[in-house]
Amino acid sequence: MFRKIGLLLVISSLIFLNSGIIFSPSRFIYASGAENEIKFIDNEILVKFKNKEGIKKIILENGDNVQAAIKKYNNRSDVEFAEPNYILESQTISKDDPYFSKQWYLDKVNVKGGWERSSGSKDIVVAVLDTGVDIDHPDLADNIWVNMGEIPDDGIDNDRNIYVDDVNGWDFVAGDNNPRPDFKEWYFTKEGINHGTIIAGVISAIGNNSRGIAGVAFESKIMPVRVLDSAGSGDVLTVIEGIDYAVEKGADVINLSFIGSGFSKSLFLSLERAYKAGVVVVAAIGNLGISGKNLDEEPLYPVCYYGADGENIVMGVAAVDENDQKASFSNYGTKCVDVSAPGTDFWSTVAYNPGEVGFEEYYSGGWSGSSVAAPLVSGTAALIKAINPSLGVQEIRNLITVNSDNIDNLNSEYRGKLGKGRLNIGRTMEAAYLTVESSPFPLQKGNILVSPMSSFKPEIKIFKEDANFVKSFFAYNEKFLGGVSITSADINGNGDGEIITGAGPGGGPHVRVFRQDGTPIGGFMAYPAKFKGGVNVAAGDVDGDGKSEILVAPMSVDPSDKEPIAKIFNQKGDLKNQFIPFEAGYIGGINIAVGNLDGDKFAEMAFSKTTGGEILVYGQYLNLKLKFSPFDDPKTGINFSLGDLDGDKVSEIIVGAGKGAGPKVKIYNYKGILRNQFFAFGEEFKGGIRVGVLR
Repeated sequence: MFRKIGLLLVISSLIFLNSGIIFSPSRFIYASGAENEIKFIDNEILVKFKNKEGIKKIILENGDNVQAAIKKYNNRSDVEFAEPNYILESQTISKDDPYFSKQWYLDKVNVKGGWERSSGSKDIVVAVLDTGVDIDHPDLADNIWVNMGEIPDDGIDNDRNIYVDDVNGWDFVAGDNNPRPDFKEWYFTKEGINHGTIIAGVISAIGNNSRGIAGVAFESKIMPVRVLDSAGSGDVLTVIEGIDYAVEKGADVINLSFIGSGFSKSLFLSLERAYKAGVVVVAAIGNLGISGKNLDEEPLYPVCYYGADGENIVMGVAAVDENDQKASFSNYGTKCVDVSAPGTDFWSTVAYNPGEVGFEEYYSGGWSGSSVAAPLVSGTAALIKAINPSLGVQEIRNLITVNSDNIDNLNSEYRGKLGKGRLNIGRTMEAAYLTVESSPFPLQKGNILVSPMSSFKPEIKIFKEDANFVKSFFAYNEKFLGGVSITSADINGNGDGEIITGAGPGGGPHVRVFRQDGTPIGGFMAYPAKFKGGVNVAAGDVDGDGKSEILVAPMSVDPSDKEPIAKIFNQKGDLKNQFIPFEAGYIGGINIAVGNLDGDKFAEMAFSKTTGGEILVYGQYLNLKLKFSPFDDPKTGINFSLGDLDGDKVSEIIVGAGKGAGPKVKIYNYKGILRNQFFAFGEEFKGGIRVGVLR
């Protein structure tokens, strides 16, 4: 029988389901009339005063109404905002290490493949904001974070952070330096007491020590930060204090296995501070009811927070079972879920206290919930940080999501609502390894990118202008033979050109973004999922704002689709504009390319019909600037790219021959004059080629 541990601020739900006892401390109040009750403390509110740092808790007089008090403070000129102090709840449902064989979920996510690259680092710290961690547990003790700025038990705040003797973390519930679970709270539950220790074990239980289990990042450190009480409940202000503490003390990753139903601006601002500080925040998606809740309809927090500019500041994790199907209890949605991970029948570390009945063992199993799915992802983020500490939050998120296993076909009812896929640690770590600066494949601007148009593995090859080969990688599954569209541009503003690909016919409208060394870092669907006509891609700063846009166009269309539509996306995959580039009545595919042919701040756009013929180059206002035929035979299909090969800040035009003409590459200047040509593959290859220029 599964134990429910939903510490996403849901441990109390364990009580409801396991014991039939409803526990509701008198200080909690519930807004009625909604399926998801909004819970907040009934005698206090949170106020942010203008020109003052931090959030202030206001204790109300007996009988004062929370909503009336909020309205009163919001009407004051010196108040930025006032809001309830919402309740959050935990979310668990009920190698040579002895119990490693019971950790089926580690094989499912290919953790051994990840360990071939890294098993973590003592320099990487994961903060577990939860009900407390048993820091004396024999499978955790050596991996508990130590605050080197404090001298133990001297009664002095040595590091001057207002927390005296916070050697191993802090208890923000009791207000002391003991971050262990608190058995003195009379209302404690077994699930509540154990929750934080279970989470810590999934992340970083010591591996290869002939004891118990192994955590995902078993050489990384755990920072225990107690923000939930021993029944699995907490409030917004306490969680904010815990987040700010973890960030200030240098946590690399924060795990939040709890949820609440009220939007708190105070909590949002705290999470935004963590995001801007480069901390990866991972949160459970939550468990509601028999079949979960669609968070597109009714969002929960903190998992559904987005930054002011649309940044994904919290990484949401849904739970799946051993068959990669949505766990019955797990919530879901298209907006709040980034990735899925196993979340049923877990074995992990638990709190040990032989003086209490039921706490005589160091380990137990049967734990289920999105609470235990989230720490698998937190552990993975720690592994990535260990191998390349310089990676940012979005880069780590993209590595995890892009390299996940697509499970939509196993979840037809929840297609697109379980994130990008199910966590694959092995593949993620292989991709992370390629981001290390000491990569054996140093690339540079002016390199030529080549990919097959069809009838060949989706292999991207990189050449220098003198035709010398540099390296190659696969953009899609090696079994896919539909061809790959390719281009390059600096879409994230770091000064290096990213590689952008589109899947050919039969592969779906999937656009992917890679680093120069082949590491996948992003992607989106350019057209509806049912579209199988293939996607051409191009990129450049077409509007002169200093950031490159991604342009897409269909390789082919069905007559029922009417005219072919070209689209412009920003760096995040958001649609900016769409248009029909050819005369009305043309039904067919479009080749596109973007580059600066005249040296001004606006990139030119080049188009051709996939049936072959001429290349037409247009300026910002679609004024025709150049028109020429790259091959003598007007029926020869053409694929092309624009890019600066010689560093003069003016793009050349690189053309690849289509099907039936051999793998010839031609290089033209901005006037349409041929500069060079060579064969990219064996001359017998007739499948057509696509080209791009690394910028």
